[in-house]
Amino acid sequence: MLEYCPHGSLKHYLRRFHPNPPPIEEAVAILTNIGQALYHAHQKGVVHRDLKPANILFNAQGEGVLSDFDIEVPRDRQGIFEPQLVKKGQTRLEGFDEKILALYARGMTTRDIQAQLQELYRVDVSPTLISNVTEAVMDEVRQW
Repeated sequence: MLEYCPHGSLKHYLRRFHPNPPPIEEAVAILTNIGQALYHAHQKGVVHRDLKPANILFNAQGEGVLSDFDIEVPRDRQGIFEPQLVKKGQTRLEGFDEKILALYARGMTTRDIQAQLQELYRVDVSPTLISNVTEAVMDEVRQW
C-alpha cells in the first residue's frame, strides 16, 4: 500500500523550474532519497521497471516515494521461467481437477477443499466449481 503523497510527482516539480534545473541542494536531496529507496528495494529482490519522474511522488514530509512498481514475473536461477497462461475460453487449468479430486478422495468436504486450495496455491475456488468437479466423477465412483 502506498502512503498518501499530497505534494505531486517529480515530473510536476521539475516543470516549475523549466527550462532551468532545480536548486542543486534540492536535487541532491531528492536523488539521495530515491537512491536509498531503490537500494532498499533491490536488497529485497524487487526491481522497479519503470523509474521516471512521474513515478516519484512526494509525501507530506516532502520526501520522495517510489510508486508504480510493476508486477515482477518470478524467474528461476537460469532466468528461463515462463509464466503459464490460461488460453482464451479455457475455464480451468490443466491438472487442477486432479488436485481437487485428490483432496476429495481423502474425505475432505467442499469447504475443506476450498480452504486447502487457498492455503496451498493462494487461489480462490468457488464451492460450485469443486462440486462440479467431484460430481463429474460420481458415476465412476458408484460403479467402482
